[in-house]
Amino acid sequence: MPAATPPSPETVPAATDAAGTVTTDVAKATAAGASPAEPGEWNARRGIFRIVLSLVGFFVVMALLAKFFGPQLEAAGKMFVDRFGLVGIGISIFLADAFSMPPPPLFYIIIVATGTASHVVGMTVICAASIAAGNVGYHLASRLASRPFFRRRIDKTRARMDKMFARYGVWAFVIASFTPMPFSFMCYVAGMYRIRPWLFAFVCFTRIPRLLVMYWLVVAGWMTGSA
Repeated sequence: MPAATPPSPETVPAATDAAGTVTTDVAKATAAGASPAEPGEWNARRGIFRIVLSLVGFFVVMALLAKFFGPQLEAAGKMFVDRFGLVGIGISIFLADAFSMPPPPLFYIIIVATGTASHVVGMTVICAASIAAGNVGYHLASRLASRPFFRRRIDKTRARMDKMFARYGVWAFVIASFTPMPFSFMCYVAGMYRIRPWLFAFVCFTRIPRLLVMYWLVVAGWMTGSA
């Protein structure tokens, strides 16, 4: 049986089955016993190692930023909050996670983590805006994929997702939500694969612990670098 290839950006995979499993070319080939030439199998051990390495690297970068640029970044964050408030943070997070507009969500997490305003309220706004943005990306996926800027980046995310699909099926999205994979593009791919709304809702809520981990690492790194 010839090896199947992942769907092109212009085509939308078949709808999910009754169990919520996405039927993709890769999944079909795997179920039939074929080994797709591309994208191959996702290495779970390597994936976990990369997650741990990225967390350690993230902490080190935060500590270095606090040590060498702490006062400047804190002043910039205060200026942003004074001018735009939490509403500005929420709108900015929404645009970043729905349409991949810079700066990334990390910028606003640093503002909240290093500011004097309530961190609980700030992170609540960030989490709510990010989940809302993910839903917009999910529903607009097919339209965004027709744009060259989004299509190139979606293809890269898709290649990684297909590797995970070959091994874990639709639950690959849940696993991917805990990796450094950009949340916005993961939502685009989920929309193009038409995963079940209940499963996508679950994937969206896994965004919350990921954002909180980033927040805690920023706080820990800032405390270490400022000591």
